[in-house]
Amino acid sequence: MVDLLEYWHCDNPDDSLAEIFSLFSAYGDSVMRAAKVMQFKHEDLSIPIANNSFLSMLTLREYLNTPIQIRVKELDKALRTSIPQVFHASAPKDENDFNNKVKALLTAAGKNFSREYPALKFGFSSYRADLFEDALIIESKYLRGKTPPSVATESIAADVTKIPNNLSVLFIVYDPERKITDDVEFINSYEQKRQLCFVRIYR
Repeated sequence: MVDLLEYWHCDNPDDSLAEIFSLFSAYGDSVMRAAKVMQFKHEDLSIPIANNSFLSMLTLREYLNTPIQIRVKELDKALRTSIPQVFHASAPKDENDFNNKVKALLTAAGKNFSREYPALKFGFSSYRADLFEDALIIESKYLRGKTPPSVATESIAADVTKIPNNLSVLFIVYDPERKITDDVEFINSYEQKRQLCFVRIYR
């Protein structure tokens, strides 16, 4: 906006801002009117809506999602199918093994996450993300054996403290033995306390 104001034709910055706002508002209104006309013309209540179509986007309100929400949704879709398949016959040895396999799955899905990089400064020590790509950190938690859910809870809470607020974080919790009894409560306890925080549970 500052860059636009510098080159706008009005002498008064307030007048320039008002005109720019009016322009963007008019553009948004015209797009919404056109979308409604297309929806009215092409939506047929007697047939299903095609996946990934314009009508599907309008119906599901996908345009209201932020870029990071869309990105997390894509990652979740890929992992929700692949994680159970990979670990169906043999469970991961430990959390490190789980992280390595998750990276392989994401690489196969066309993602370019780095492992244990970069090192982020936290107080007098450094913090390394399990996986990192384009301002998104992925942290994995693996519940198994005698490990109670409280261990994952404390570990996630510690990570939330260390991760800078300008970065998004996706916690991947692998819980094949269903140690977490209430998924919604577990997820909301973190997502409601920090912005750009997402928790997904896999089994």
